[in-house]
Amino acid sequence: MISFAAIDALVLHHLQGRALDWWRSTTCGEFDRVRLLAALSGAGRRLGQGSVAGLAENGWLWSALGRVGILLSLPGRIDDAALVDLVAEAYRTGDLQEKQAVLRALAFLPSPERFLTIAAEGARSNAASILEAIACDNPYPTKYFFENALNQLTMKVLFNGLPLARVVGLKGRINADLVRMARAYASERRAAGRPISEDLATLETESTSL
Repeated sequence: MISFAAIDALVLHHLQGRALDWWRSTTCGEFDRVRLLAALSGAGRRLGQGSVAGLAENGWLWSALGRVGILLSLPGRIDDAALVDLVAEAYRTGDLQEKQAVLRALAFLPSPERFLTIAAEGARSNAASILEAIACDNPYPTKYFFENALNQLTMKVLFNGLPLARVVGLKGRINADLVRMARAYASERRAAGRPISEDLATLETESTSL
């Protein structure tokens, strides 16, 4: 479970001096939309791009963790409507790294289902880093995507060679349509003389009683 308190503790230990003052002002000070969007953009300069010890295996950099923390600091500081608008703006105007942070934060914001449009946009992206942010190590899709959307995302994960094990909670959402899609994809690859990944082979052999 990702929370602002947990991220805040890590960042406070990581930063010092002016960077620490910036963090406290950004996450605890009076909310200002322009300043907060600028903080999301400038998090890399303040926090650095190094890997976070203990989270490096999931691709967490300090800049990414800080951006998620900034977003998770907002509930209680602004009203719900302003939060929804700001998250949407941060995704719409952000660069790839900022978009990744938004997608990683969605499941841990209040009423996550309100952000389904943003998550779906991320799932449709052709950018590998965006796909990984929404599909991998992220509980949002299996909790809030409708079946067809989750099936499409799962197949996209397979197409891009990402491990299905990183799709959090997928086992509990496997369904007959997904298995049929996997079998059709496997058949296409065999017909073309292409290899079948272990994940695809496992998925296509799921029980036909689904």
